[in-house]
Order: sequence, then C-alpha cells, then structure tokens
Amino acid sequence: MKHLVRALLIAAVIGSGQVVASTTFTYQGQLQNNSGPVNDTVVMEFHLYDTEGATTPLDSDDPRAITVTDGLFQAELDFGQQPWGDGLWLEIIIDDDTTLPRQRLTGVPLALGVAAGSISNSEIAVGAVGNTEIDSNEVQRRVDGVCATGSAIAGIKQDGTVDCEPMSDAPNPDNVVVVATSGGDFTDVQSAIDSIDDASATNPYVVQVGPGTFDGRVKLIDHVHLVGWGRGATTLTATGAETRNEAFTVDMTGVTGVELRDLTVVNTGGDEAACGIDMYGVDESVRVVDAAVVVTDGATFHRGVKLPSLSSPSLERVEIHLEGAPSSQNYGISASSSSAPRLVDVDITVITTTNETFNAYGIYNLDDDSVVNRVTVDVSGPTSGGSTGIWVSSNDPTILHTHISVTGSEDDNHGISTYGGSPKIRRSTIESDGVSVYGVQSSPTPSSPTIAHSELIGVVDAAQPKCYAVHDADLNELGPDCSAP
Repeated sequence: MKHLVRALLIAAVIGSGQVVASTTFTYQGQLQNNSGPVNDTVVMEFHLYDTEGATTPLDSDDPRAITVTDGLFQAELDFGQQPWGDGLWLEIIIDDDTTLPRQRLTGVPLALGVAAGSISNSEIAVGAVGNTEIDSNEVQRRVDGVCATGSAIAGIKQDGTVDCEPMSDAPNPDNVVVVATSGGDFTDVQSAIDSIDDASATNPYVVQVGPGTFDGRVKLIDHVHLVGWGRGATTLTATGAETRNEAFTVDMTGVTGVELRDLTVVNTGGDEAACGIDMYGVDESVRVVDAAVVVTDGATFHRGVKLPSLSSPSLERVEIHLEGAPSSQNYGISASSSSAPRLVDVDITVITTTNETFNAYGIYNLDDDSVVNRVTVDVSGPTSGGSTGIWVSSNDPTILHTHISVTGSEDDNHGISTYGGSPKIRRSTIESDGVSVYGVQSSPTPSSPTIAHSELIGVVDAAQPKCYAVHDADLNELGPDCSAP
C-alpha cells in the first residue's frame, strides 16, 4: 500500500460514563490513497502517546492485518488503563512505511478514569456522603471489628462487623497449597506440587511460596500455578548438572495452563550446564510474569530460559541475568527456529568474564510469529567466537521498541544477526562496537532486514537491507539501503 494520505477518525468508543468494564475500544477510520478509497488488506500498527510530539509511546498494540473496504476499516484496540485527562494522541503506521499524522482522542475516553488528585478532600462537603447516600445492598461498609488473639476473621457482615473463629479451625482457601519455611502446608516446593492429583483446566491450583530461599529442582504440572511473594522475597535455587536436559532449576516441559510469577529463579552452576527455566514444548497458555532468572558459573553451557521446539509462552516483566565463563555458550534466551515466544518488557543481561567462552547471545533464534516488544538486551565481555544481541535464522520476526547493546568481544560483535531471514525492526536502537545489523549475502536466501524509525550505532552489513527514517548516533539519516550519509 503506497501513498496513503489520510485516516479519518469516525468513532472511538472506550466506555460509558457509568461503569467501565474494559479498556478495549473500537477505532473506525477511513483510509485513502491518491486513487481514492482503499480496497485492500494492510498491516496496521497503533501507538498511543501523551503529547503530539512525544517520542516514546505510552503503549502499543501489536501489528495486525486489517481489511479495508471502500476506504473504511475497524480495529479493536486496548492500551490498558491510561491517564486520558484532556486527551491522548494516536499514531498509525501502515505497511511499515507510512506514518499517518497523530490524532487526538478526547471525549468519551475520559470515562476510563479521573486523574489522580483532581478531586481533593476540600471539594467534598462534610456530611455530603452519609448512610442515606449509601445503598447497603450495593456497598460494603468499612470493616469495624477485630478478633481476639488466636482467632481469625471468618466473615464480614454488611454493617462492617466481623465474625471470628479460632485459628486452628480457620479454613484454607480451596485449591491453594502454601509452602513456607514454617507454618505452611509444606516446607518443600516439589512436595507441595506432588501432593496435587486433581488439577485441571476447570479445577486449577495455586502453590503459594512464601518469603525465603527454597533449594531443589522444581518440576511443574498442568494447571498448577507457582506464585511467590515477589522477586525480591521468594527465591528458588538449584545447581547445574552434567547434561543440559537435567540442568534446570524450574522444569516447565510440556505443561499447559501454568503461570510462574512473583519470584526469582537461580541456578548456581557448578557442573557442565546451568539452566534457569526449561520450557520445552509449551503453548501460549504458559506464562512467566514479574520474575527474575539468574544463572552463573556453568562450566560449558548457560541458558537463562530454554525454549526448544514448538514453544510459544509469554514472558512479561522478566529480568534475565547470566554471568560467568562457560566454555561454549552463554545464552539469555535459547530458542529453536520453530519457537515463537511473546516477549514484552523483558530485560536480558549476558556477561562473559573471560574469552574462554566461545559465543554469547541475548536471544538465540525466533520464529515468524515471535513478538519482541519493549525488550532490552545487553551483551558484554570477551568471547572467542563473537557476541550477538538477537540471532535469527531464516525467519521474519517483528522487533519493536527494543534496545540492543553488544560490546567487548574479541571477534565479531553483531547487534542483530540474520541468516536468510527478513526481520522487521521498528522504533528500536541497535548498538554494537562492531556490526549493528548483519545478514548473510549468499544463497540460498540473502538476508533482507527492514528497519524503520530506529537508531543504528555500528555499520550495517546485510545483503538487502531496507531503512526508513533511520539515523546513526549523530542523528544523520541513513540511506534507503542503510548506507551512511
């Protein structure tokens, strides 16, 4: 789709003025080119900004193919809870090469919420809201009662008073198994998981792990979530092993309907291989959220998160840190060409401490359907065979709002390296003291990465690169073939 000239906002319905049940809204627009209304399928990318000239979006919706008929199209958008205030600005990118002027969204979106501090105590008259203004059938009164020592609250009445019962008789929530250093159902995480024999999609369990450090490998099972008290409070730790398939701290192989969250996973190495989380063959129902993964001191192999064949989990708000001198590989995320993870707000740090390590990767391999959005990759330290931020084989993943930095290798340093693939890189910074974007130039398929609205620090060495609105460290715009000005 070329020469797109306008998209007119017809309606953006975010919610009513009464109750907001969702942050999803419908955007309807009109798309025209020099020949008139468009009739085609185009790829649209939506970004939300707080001002018309802002450079960093508040949030983005993943690119999607949208059918345009007689110039009209419709898209369901969800930017989550946002400070709408006097309005925000929507930017649309068409087919990765045309950015439409930003449009201001106002009016109905204000139903999403009231800005913090916009109503102060002084603006609410004393006594303006009392018993007569509160429907006791709809609103729970403030809790007004305590239980004696040794008792727990068993129920809260509508008027705010409480019912108490002895602690020894207080029931545990159904399908919640508590692991704690003392006072829980178990003191060992794996024992808690092994005690569950009836988990299913309609009968899921939560293993709640309290504060502290818990030693030993953990193998999860279907429909059992593992939840800590925060990545700074709950730690699962194990050592490495002689083989990569046994070197995990947490094994999520083949599970479905599982979430790992609010904890730190540590592997301290001490043997040939060290792996934080093994996620072989998991689907999109498996998530790692608000977690940290730390791997150190493996002799030969380091893996922060391992994603072998046909794995498509989500990692959201995850920190991955690898440090040491494995003789062969130091990989933050190791995936196969058939794995398509969804990586959002992920920070990856890979540090090699001596040049005894052959190579280091932030992310090794991505499938076409992979999503990389708001990811930071920092690979540093000496290696004998080179270091790479993100390596892609023959696939075409989309990389958005990502910052990659690669420094320190004695051999080749590549920000992004592709062997026959055509990754789409948008609104990202790729920095290397060697090559920022590398792609093989020989058969069977020359690499042809497309880079738009990004910054490249380091030379571009690819067969058929395409650059749109791309600049170097000195803000000089690169040519359409990514050549220096």
